[in-house]
Amino acid sequence: SSILENILPELYDNGLSLSIHHKNWDKFLFMFHNNPVVAAFAATQLYFQNITKNPPTEGDDFALPSWHSIGWQVWFDPELIAQWMDTRASLLIPSIVDSMLIAHGPATPSRLPISSLYTHIHSLGPIEGGGWTLTHWLDLFTRSLMLLQADIE
Repeated sequence: SSILENILPELYDNGLSLSIHHKNWDKFLFMFHNNPVVAAFAATQLYFQNITKNPPTEGDDFALPSWHSIGWQVWFDPELIAQWMDTRASLLIPSIVDSMLIAHGPATPSRLPISSLYTHIHSLGPIEGGGWTLTHWLDLFTRSLMLLQADIE
């Protein structure tokens, strides 16, 4: 929990409030969907489970674990996708990837048109189903892994 508190203090505070004071377990669990800190914990746990079952042999440079499926919901900017569909311009790919959101989306079905849903999700906080751009998510994931590694060593 100290890693979550360090990496995402607002989420930690909101989660504590939701779980202890409000007993709102649905919203509490919802905020951990697509969460980079939780993903770092899961990846680390899966790695150590695999290493325990299949220890590397002498001379192995790196033992790749057999991963279980870990999935995320991603959202793409529909304007960029439409531009790419029209032109197939490879120059758009970096912008599409950079603007990609890793987010759950709204908890309740939205009546927004698909063209407005991306902007709406981008405006939501993680508790409401919003998330992070890919680069921000990867930064949080990497920092979580580094803190986990420091805790292990």
